Amino acid sequence: MIGKRFVHFCRRWLSRFLRRFAPLFRRATTAETSTATTLGALDGVLRGTFSGRICQRSLFAREYPASLEGPLEGWDLATIVIDHGCCLFSKLNSHRSELGLRDPVVMALFRRILITAEAVRTLLSRGLEEPAFATARTLLELERDLRLVIADVSDTRARRVAAFLPVKGRRNFAKATKDSDTRDLLQRNRDFFDWLRKRSRSFRVWTDSEAFRDVAEDLARHDHWHGFVSQQEAFDKAGMATKYHLEYGGSSLFVHGSNVEHDFADADDESIRLKAFAQRDPNETLPPLGRLTLALIDIYRLIWEDRGKPKYQESVTFEDEDGQTYDMDALDALTARAISIFPNPAASAST
Repeated sequence: MIGKRFVHFCRRWLSRFLRRFAPLFRRATTAETSTATTLGALDGVLRGTFSGRICQRSLFAREYPASLEGPLEGWDLATIVIDHGCCLFSKLNSHRSELGLRDPVVMALFRRILITAEAVRTLLSRGLEEPAFATARTLLELERDLRLVIADVSDTRARRVAAFLPVKGRRNFAKATKDSDTRDLLQRNRDFFDWLRKRSRSFRVWTDSEAFRDVAEDLARHDHWHGFVSQQEAFDKAGMATKYHLEYGGSSLFVHGSNVEHDFADADDESIRLKAFAQRDPNETLPPLGRLTLALIDIYRLIWEDRGKPKYQESVTFEDEDGQTYDMDALDALTARAISIFPNPAASAST
């Protein structure tokens, strides 16, 4: 019951938030622009069309995406693996009531993992490696959270994840209204402000409920839902220490944009050149694609084993390089194929 209420609440909250959020920032952006261009007399609103030439230059190689550089079987396999995860999601998307909120949260994290993985694959296929690396960090955090929740035989960690937004949402609203500039902006948009205040108060239904009361009190004292002092400790507890050191740290630089040296091409003694906007070199795009593919298969196996290894499809036939054939389950076959295609995933770090 609590799982259905949680899903319904999140859907309703997000839908209403998006309807209200867009007008606020459209007005804010217009108001800021009007101030800069002395159009304040128009009350911050100027709409219409324009004519004349706007200077443009295409630097993203949109007509020739990086995925065309090959090998095509690598890009095809990444798509197959993601779509196989969607199949697994559909087969396993049921909840064991005796486990409380654990299964709904596991499947919510699984859903977000699949969406984020597709985003990473799409960004890499377009040669946009910098945002791909930044998004890959989110994928690492989702995998960590999934492993922590599954490792808990109770639903305590699941309830901590579910209650994190309500607890922090109330605190963030209070902090926002204490900032004079933010408060002034909100007060100029009373409909949105009233709605946001109502949403903040509605979080109390969750944080004060019997199902979440114990974890809500503890969450209020921590910066992270998992309660560990640092992200490194959380990764250690999830059994992902190596990924933290080799991948998470490097991808964090792309999240914060604090590695501008990445944007420079190899410099010589006479000049410093910037890289092309789109990364089309397979030597650069395939290693992260391989890491993504193999990580997803590991995640699928984790969820499948947590559900008791149900049979969800027939075995497949795998043929090795010597022509020998084997009957394998889908996850073993995908793993063997990925190892055959992609370079050593540990050979290139996302830095």
